Amino acid sequence: MEKVKQKFENWRRSRAKLGRIPEDLWDAAVNLHKEYNISKICEVLGLQHSKLKSRILEANKKIDISPKYIQLDMNMHQQQAYQNEWSVEIEKADGAKIKISSKSSKMPDFALLCQSFLKGRS
Repeated sequence: MEKVKQKFENWRRSRAKLGRIPEDLWDAAVNLHKEYNISKICEVLGLQHSKLKSRILEANKKIDISPKYIQLDMNMHQQQAYQNEWSVEIEKADGAKIKISSKSSKMPDFALLCQSFLKGRS
């Protein structure tokens, strides 16, 4: 945080009156949120809480939130009359959903199905 604080102090000393904070300084402040809370960052860097919070929220929207793994519950223990019935439901972080079900004995390529949906392919 001290490094970023020094950059802000240098900028404040050399800026034109009422100059806007440069994007690289905003980015540095937003990156501090990984280690510090918003209030602490604002206190140390002399920033407005609402402005920093909105920048952090905007940055979080840009982050790729693809799943790191996909768990498939094949429920092999239920050997009943429904053994050929299956259903897959996938939901993206943005709220988009897909549900596919069948009573077919042929199983689809679940990994390809999930990958295609999550990456937006048709």
